[in-house]
Amino acid sequence: MYKPQKAKKVFFSAITFSLIVVVLYCYVFIKILQENERVAGLNNSIETLTKDKDAIILLKKKVSETEVSRNKINNYFIPVDGMVSFLNELQSIGRENNLDTKINSVSVTSDTKIATSTYETANVTVEVAGLWSDVYRFVTLVELMPFGVSVNGVDLERTVETILSTASKNKNSAKVLLWRGTMDVNVLKLK
Repeated sequence: MYKPQKAKKVFFSAITFSLIVVVLYCYVFIKILQENERVAGLNNSIETLTKDKDAIILLKKKVSETEVSRNKINNYFIPVDGMVSFLNELQSIGRENNLDTKINSVSVTSDTKIATSTYETANVTVEVAGLWSDVYRFVTLVELMPFGVSVNGVDLERTVETILSTASKNKNSAKVLLWRGTMDVNVLKLK
């Protein structure tokens, strides 16, 4: 016969079992969602790190590609302790071009147009004397120096000098046309 107690027990057992299965299903579903969120966060982190790594690689490549240009820019300025060697180089260019070269003055000023803590302008006044072609070559070579050099003014004067010839027995003299010039040279110097 039909036993209502046993049927109730089976029914409640089935409902309890169903509730346990539903709770377990919800628990597993929530855990899966949490794991998916964690994986998505890790995936985003990996993508960000990959983009950062690619950007660093690209930046390193650009740095290596621009090394020559950066060296040119660095050599554009006289180093902090390089003023004396620059002046010696000016005099050397004069000697190589058979000129009497004299540094009249050196002054250092900050550029008022561009406020900078990186560089300043060195103003050098140079006096030269020699043949026209040598003076012209000197001015050209000074302008072609690898520094940020500009010749602001050249004041030239033509003179005639008499040179006694010691090689001949007659003590002949020859007149030579010489040029005396004063140049104002500006060059960029690191502070």
